Amino acid sequence: MTTDPSYVDFVLEQLESVLPAIHRSELLKTCSQAGWTIFETDPLCRAAKEYLALVRIIQRINEGK
Repeated sequence: MTTDPSYVDFVLEQLESVLPAIHRSELLKTCSQAGWTIFETDPLCRAAKEYLALVRIIQRINEGK
């Protein structure tokens, strides 16, 4: 994996226009304070689905390298 600053800047610019939003949730705050993940607490909630979508995007980007 490259750490070339120009490549990193390029990737970040591309991601800014395609990344889905992760909405605020009281459940996220609760999980953070308790040391749990959202997937341990409520894997079917909106926030968990949004984080999963983000993970899949990152996986696709990494597979393309």
